[in-house]
Parts: sequence; C-alpha cells; structure tokens
Amino acid sequence: MGKWAHLIGHYPERKTALKDLKQFFSDKTTEELEELVAAYYTEHKEVLRQAGELSNRYEACSELLVERWSEDRINAKKRNDIGSLSRLDQVFARVTDMKTFKEWAKANGIGNLIQETVNHTSLTSAVKEMITDGNPLPEGIAVFTKSRIKPVTTTKP
Repeated sequence: MGKWAHLIGHYPERKTALKDLKQFFSDKTTEELEELVAAYYTEHKEVLRQAGELSNRYEACSELLVERWSEDRINAKKRNDIGSLSRLDQVFARVTDMKTFKEWAKANGIGNLIQETVNHTSLTSAVKEMITDGNPLPEGIAVFTKSRIKPVTTTKP
C-alpha cells in the first residue's frame, strides 16, 4: 500500500466517473493491465506534448494571418474548402500591483472583484506535511488520494 492509501475512498465522485471504464478493463489479466498502463501512460505523455506543439503552431499561424488580414482590412472570410474564418479580438487583464489595484477597485465600486484564493498545489503540500508529521487537519479541508502506476522508462544498452 502507498503511504497515502489510508485516504482512499474520500473522493466518491472519482470512483463514479471511472466505474464504467474499470468494468471494461475488469476481464484483463494483471499482465495485460500492466501493459495497458505502460502504453496509456506513454500515449498520454505524447498527446500532451503534441497538444502543446499544436497550440504553438495554431497561435503562430493565427497571429501571422491576423497581421496579413489587418493589412488587407479583412475581418472574416468564407472559403468553400475550409468554411468560415473570423477574427476574434479578446481582452485579457492581469494585476501587476495588487495593493494599488485593491485600493482603486474599492474606491470605484468594483471591490467585489477582489477574492481571496488558495493555491491548491501549496495546500496539498501543506496537508501532506501535516499528515506526515501526524498533525490533525483543520476543519474545511477535504482530502482524497488517487493511486496509480507510473511506468519508468528504462534505457536499453
């Protein structure tokens, strides 16, 4: 058993979501499951790599096309071979000085934009430390564990 195994069962939504898939694989032998885990892990990592690469290609092509369309004053185009394309301008904002922004937002009636948040990665790290040290967890924290097999790629000589 893994060191967090005592937390298994504290996240019923995950069990429900995977129930049908687990049933699908239930007739496989242990050896077949081992092979599938290794194959799916490798495929998953490759898909993530490809997704990142495709995202970059899409962004680069899109930015270049926006530049060309801007020169030609085009905002949309219909092509029979690929369908309609249209320019979409989106606005994104981020706070660079939280103290100044909070003061401004409160003074201008949009203080409701300011929310306290908890970084889930930092919270998980702190909870692991509490559990490892044998300290009780505070109220208001739900803890669950997920066990999986992580293949380790071995290099062949």
